[in-house]
This record gives sequence, C-alpha cells and structure tokens, in this order.
Amino acid sequence: MEHFSVNIVHFTHGSVFVSGGDVYIGGSSLWKNGQAQTTGITGNRTITSVFVTGNDVYAVARHSSVSWRSGDTIDITVNVNGAWISKNGNAERLDISSNPNLILAGANSVYAVGNDVYVAGDVDGIATLWRNGEQYMIGDQTAKESGAFSVFVRPKQ
Repeated sequence: MEHFSVNIVHFTHGSVFVSGGDVYIGGSSLWKNGQAQTTGITGNRTITSVFVTGNDVYAVARHSSVSWRSGDTIDITVNVNGAWISKNGNAERLDISSNPNLILAGANSVYAVGNDVYVAGDVDGIATLWRNGEQYMIGDQTAKESGAFSVFVRPKQ
C-alpha cells in the first residue's frame, strides 16, 4: 500500500496542473513544486490556467483592476491590462480590441495539442478563443455579456 502526504493550500482564481512528479499552481504567481516561477507577465495578475506538455509550460492570466486617481479620489477602476499567455517564461499579450484605450479582457484556460495552443477567455465582454495567438470572437458580439472559461481539444485520430 502506498502512503501519500497532502498539504492543503487555499487559493482562489487559480489552477493546478500535475505533470509527472511536478505540481504547478497558478494564482498570484506560478509555482512549481512550491518554488515561484518566472512567467514574464507583470503587474496585478492572476494565473488562471496552467498546462504542461513535454518541456513546455504554458500559463495564462487575467489582470486585476487598476485605479486611476485624481488627487485623493479614485475616478475609475477597470481591468485594462488584457489577456496574457506565457510559454516557458516568455509572455505576450493576446487580446485585440475595437477600443485599445479601454480593454476588458482576460484569459481563463489554456490547452496545447501538437503544435497548436488554444486559449479561452473574453475581450470586451465577448467570449473569445485564441489559436496560436489568432483571435476568434465566438460569443454574441452585440450583447457583450459572454466569456469562455475552459478549452479542450481532442487530438486528431
């Protein structure tokens, strides 16, 4: 009989991925076996999903709210930093918006199969899928009240 030791860790808005003997946890940072990892995604972000295939580690993120101040008053608070993906510590922004000055975007899930990387998220309230960095709006573009929260791709047989 095997015995396992488990430590319970509380986190919100994150992800857990196990690859071989390695445990990856996304949250305010990306952790591998309890050690912080570099993602290249800076600022107030939440790593929402982690996916590992071979030697490649993918992490996607949403940015937290940012406030603009006028003196001592907060004038507006909005998520402007968009959807991000990191591959092996190199980050790039995914979202393209019709209004580059006000982007409400985020990446929620990442999945890789073969040479393709898929990310589910939203841009300006529209469910969005990215395939290899190319953006596809898949939600209702008039209502602007949708989001994509998970992605899975079945490999070709």
